[in-house]
Amino acid sequence: MAGILDGLVKGLASLAPQDDPEIQMYNKQNELKGLHDKEEAIYAKLGRRLYEENGKEAYPEEAVQLDALAANCAEIEEQIKQMQAEKEAKEKAEAEARAAREADEAARTCPECGAVNPEGTKFCGECGARLPEKTENRKRFCTACGAEIGEGMKFCGECGARQAE
Repeated sequence: MAGILDGLVKGLASLAPQDDPEIQMYNKQNELKGLHDKEEAIYAKLGRRLYEENGKEAYPEEAVQLDALAANCAEIEEQIKQMQAEKEAKEKAEAEARAAREADEAARTCPECGAVNPEGTKFCGECGARLPEKTENRKRFCTACGAEIGEGMKFCGECGARQAE
């Protein structure tokens, strides 16, 4: 957040007259802060390198703290993964529900006039045209053995019995 505010203030300062002593001092303070930030980054890099070379033995207290931080980071990363998976599952369920609602509405929509009719209606309430029969979820079963039969199959895949069409 501070970076955003600094950038905003820098942008506003660039619009102000550059010969103003206050603006000049602000710009020099910003330049100094940038140099200090670079210095801190170099020290952090040096510290990491030194720790990697002789860390755990030379700095046991810091090693314990770093191990605890690593464990906390791993735990939070796992929580983020779980939250992401839950979010994706929720989005998938919402998309499936939306698709089911749209399919249901499409099945109840009159092919002649486009009116949406109540569930279970066989004829359009607007123009009287016959609505298409709902074929989804209609399963066929073998008359001999009771096994489920795929759409359009003339013989049972389980027992071979001929099926009525």
